[in-house]
Amino acid sequence: MTNIRILEVRSELGGRLRGASLGIDAIKMADITKDNTFFYSEEKNRQKQIVAVKDFNSELLKPSPHRQAKYIDKIYNQCKLIAEATEKCLRDKKFPLIISGDHSNAIGTIAGIKNFYHDARIGVIWVDAHADLHSPYSSPSGNMHGMPMGASLAFDGIKEYKVTKRETEFWNKLKYLGSREIEPKIMPEDVVFIGLRDTEIEEDELIERNNIKVIDPIDFRSMSIKEVAEEAKKHLSHCDYLYVSFDIDSLDKSLVPGTGTPVDSGLSELEAKKLLQLLLKDERLCCFELTEVNPLLDVENKTAKMALEIIDSLF
Repeated sequence: MTNIRILEVRSELGGRLRGASLGIDAIKMADITKDNTFFYSEEKNRQKQIVAVKDFNSELLKPSPHRQAKYIDKIYNQCKLIAEATEKCLRDKKFPLIISGDHSNAIGTIAGIKNFYHDARIGVIWVDAHADLHSPYSSPSGNMHGMPMGASLAFDGIKEYKVTKRETEFWNKLKYLGSREIEPKIMPEDVVFIGLRDTEIEEDELIERNNIKVIDPIDFRSMSIKEVAEEAKKHLSHCDYLYVSFDIDSLDKSLVPGTGTPVDSGLSELEAKKLLQLLLKDERLCCFELTEVNPLLDVENKTAKMALEIIDSLF
């Protein structure tokens, strides 16, 4: 724990439903209820390693002027702060354990990693029911929690929707986010999707066209969990560092009512724990993020308790 810095990112600007900003506190309450000491150890050095990143959730009281990329101007400001906090973690030789509101925040996480390891290849293992490969040009909803991989890969996607000049301006700024203005942050061959099962046609076409590695639930269960982890790491064997992003909706819908977009046929708790334990043993691992816990949609804090069990099993 002395080498881990927990970054609390409460932003929920990118989601369709409100409440993901409360996910961190719900997980902390689960910790207290369990009489655990993950967040609230009496050891002073552990307390010091919790950093809350400023959020702009107050902007949600006003409607976004952007239809195809809602709150994109504020999300840019948010992701800039996340990138800086992530980069500082790595500079301080601390491991960033990030607990975030919605998945749009991962734009900042990936930017921070790439800005620190600017000459390296960053592999991304995206454990999620969704690909999040949209852009303002392709998104049917305009909700930016469906765009973090699109931004990090600098994909504009199929241009189906009319985008304003301001939306285009901020989308390009997100793609170049960071002091070094690197674009794209990652390459298609540096990505592995695990648990993917709810995508749009536009995303499927991008995956096929760019030959992005996907291990869906059917593939997952045709192998042992060890084989899944080894397959993912083998595909990314050329990468210098690995970032694992875990969306709680990668779990089966029955296990996680407290998330914005739950999907059937997901991972079990045991499958997720074993998979992540194997992935996080890789010496190239440089960051882990858990996201999309929404207690306003939950039942008896079930999803937050599940998230805590997973974090506990890993750290």
